[in-house]
Amino acid sequence: LFDTLATTPLEGGQDQRRALLGALLRVEAEEIDDVEGQQPDRVRFEEEEWKERYYAVRFQGATLADPETLIATSCEKYLEGLRISLKYYCMGDFCWRWSYPFRHAPLASDLAAALEAGKVPSVVEPD
Repeated sequence: LFDTLATTPLEGGQDQRRALLGALLRVEAEEIDDVEGQQPDRVRFEEEEWKERYYAVRFQGATLADPETLIATSCEKYLEGLRISLKYYCMGDFCWRWSYPFRHAPLASDLAAALEAGKVPSVVEPD
């Protein structure tokens, strides 16, 4: 199907290309859904209280007791990592000892809330 899409002539074939691309995307989505051994979606983003489940599932190995501390710490460390990366790409200076202590990133809404509340340093502040 992809080869057909790539070799379809341009003259008057825009609608045909769109249809083929749509078919290709549907086939790929079905193949992804049919993967054996696929992990179930334990967060269930489409249901209520998904944010709480996100942190409970994705940060289950974290040793912090309460969710607010976990969210604040993950946001602080994540933004610290962004600052270190920015410093590396802009100035060539990098701290090789630093590593993000969690496997997953905090939610973007929590990062934004932390920055707005001033709980974590801005990623553009110099050291």
